[in-house]
Amino acid sequence: MIGHVFLALSIIADHAQPPIPDLSGKWRLEGSDRKMELTQQGTALKGKIAKKNGTVRDVEGKILPSGEVELYEYIPRGDTDIPAAVWNSVLLETEHPKHPGLVPAKFRLTFTSEQSKLEGDRTSYDVSFIKSTAKYLGTKDKNERVRFFRAPGICGPDVTDQTLDVLRRIATDFLSATEAEQSAACDQSVSFSDGVTLKGFLLFPIIGQVPLVGIDKGNMKANYAWDIIELFQHSGTFPKDGDKEGRPSFWEDLTDSSCCTPRYPCGKSVEFFGTCQDQQVVNYVMWGVMKNVCASHWADSKQQEILAFLRNFSGPDFGDQQTMTQVGYAYAEIVAPYIKDAQKYDRLRDKYTALMQRYSLGNATKADLDAFYATIPASELKQTLKIITGFGKVSDIANSQRFPELRQIVNRGDLSSNRPYKVCDTICSEKLSPDQAKEVRDQVLHYRWMPLHDDKQLKTP
Repeated sequence: MIGHVFLALSIIADHAQPPIPDLSGKWRLEGSDRKMELTQQGTALKGKIAKKNGTVRDVEGKILPSGEVELYEYIPRGDTDIPAAVWNSVLLETEHPKHPGLVPAKFRLTFTSEQSKLEGDRTSYDVSFIKSTAKYLGTKDKNERVRFFRAPGICGPDVTDQTLDVLRRIATDFLSATEAEQSAACDQSVSFSDGVTLKGFLLFPIIGQVPLVGIDKGNMKANYAWDIIELFQHSGTFPKDGDKEGRPSFWEDLTDSSCCTPRYPCGKSVEFFGTCQDQQVVNYVMWGVMKNVCASHWADSKQQEILAFLRNFSGPDFGDQQTMTQVGYAYAEIVAPYIKDAQKYDRLRDKYTALMQRYSLGNATKADLDAFYATIPASELKQTLKIITGFGKVSDIANSQRFPELRQIVNRGDLSSNRPYKVCDTICSEKLSPDQAKEVRDQVLHYRWMPLHDDKQLKTP
């Protein structure tokens, strides 16, 4: 088994002999829920690096005359999954002499004052050990690119679980509909009847015929066929010439402007899997679910499949929309089989749980486990194990903690995104009163997918 220990910080200024930069304040690590808060006194730096799960680590260091900045992040064993015996071996190789029991972590970054950005490499350790015996096998360096942004404002509220809940209802409603109702919904979501002119076909190697189409986005029926209403409508506007204040979004209104501030760049934002996103971009998780459940209905239509890609390919948020589409598709890939046959998976879960209890007590063998796995088709084994170990009840399929793979998709997309609101700090929950927090938690998301389903229109808070 491989454990991961993150290792520390060295920041290089932009010029050979720069003025002392001001690095105090809050910084967010791109593609992660890790945040760093620094205080600065002259060239001395101290602070904390924290994760949303409550893990907090001390950091300290100084700005060197060259402009290079050294920071050390001190990692306790409790923040890792490494056994005590293995940790002691790691300490023999890496322990900081002034911080016994802690492993120092190291980053090497460049400070860009114009963009309030720290960017560079993180050197971390992969700690190898055998879990069953706690035998230490050694460590090796691991390098990866990292980027910190200074947080300029407060992101909108966390809507992750509400979004998964509405996706659950979308998938459930679709899968319980008749075949005719399903076909009508899939056809309307990507329709050639309005706004698209079929001009012919092009022949490509491997993929065969591809339709050549003209698109009039203003008249496309699909533009109005589906949406998660609270994410699509009342999205607010940024301040601009002729509208110096801009307009508040649904979520800024709901939080009484405690979040989504300042209006640029944070006014149209919500938190989703620990990242700050445009609410209308998060709306595209629904498109991912639709692509998944409609796959068989579109199977014989390359026209519809191509239009599914073309519909928003030229927009500035296309990359982020694609990330959200992948999240929705992956979610449906996991939960649709469970929704279709929950009783089957519940029976398998009961058998598996009992078997694992016997195995932990020494009353079952690996051969017994293999015999259980053999009862499941090999092509379905990974997905089945995910379902029977991840979902104890139906409500679990709307619990973001059950879907680390979706968080990974969001984090990967976050690394390549240039959206302005990604730097907004995801601390909305800390700014809300108990009554406001309850109102946000209780906010149910509604959806339309014509002609299958049409929730009530959104009412402004």
